Formats: sequence, structure tokens, C-alpha cells
Amino acid sequence: MQSSQESQAKVVHVEIIKNLILKNNGKKFSRSGIYSFCKKIGLRKVKLRPVHVKNDPEVIAGCRKNFPKVIEKVKREHPDKKIIQYYQEETSYGQKTITSGIWSPKGVRPEYKIKHCILNSWIYGTINIDTGK
Repeated sequence: MQSSQESQAKVVHVEIIKNLILKNNGKKFSRSGIYSFCKKIGLRKVKLRPVHVKNDPEVIAGCRKNFPKVIEKVKREHPDKKIIQYYQEETSYGQKTITSGIWSPKGVRPEYKIKHCILNSWIYGTINIDTGK
């Protein structure tokens, strides 16, 4: 999978193409004409893939790597207690950012940073990995 910066470098906005054609050839084309041109040169219109602003792959990898060590440390510090692990999941329902399609080469799915902060409700759930409840 390509990084966000690599995919953003391959994004083509229709207005940019339209202005380049006007500047270089002095011709005006309709939006549908530009769309036809984009299809002919191998571009396709796609929706951007949302990525949360706090999504940092390095931080996530560090947490996954250090998690067993943290559990062992807690067990050592509390040998008289039973350690129960719970996993949490959360989901958001509500108003989300709406994006329009953009043109990019086939095989490229650009990402953009978003932050849902308007009229959202969060639902949390946990599960005990020992009992499944």
C-alpha cells in the first residue's frame, strides 16, 4: 500500500487540467470533455480514503511490540492478583465529512486526514479474552 504522501503526489484535479489546456492551447473544454480526456489517458475518478488524524503506523507498531512486556510487568507487580485482559472496540455514529471524487491513476487510492467532530456519538464495547463475554 502506498503512503499518503506518495498517493497525494499522484492526484490530478480537473480544474488544473482544464487550466493547463486553456493556457497551452487557448481552448476551453467542458467538465465532461475533461473527464473523457482523463479516462483516455488512464485516470479514473475515485473517492479519497479517509484516515484519522491520530492514525500513526509507527505508534501503533510500538504499542503492539511493547504490549506483552507491559502485561508481564503488571503481573510481576501484582503477583497476588488475577490479571484479566479486555479488548475494547469503539465506533462512531453521526455526521461525517463528505468528500467529492478526484482523478488519480488506476491502482492509486489517495488518503486524506479527517477528524470527525460534529454531532457524533461514540459507542464502546469490551470483551474478556478468557471468557469471550
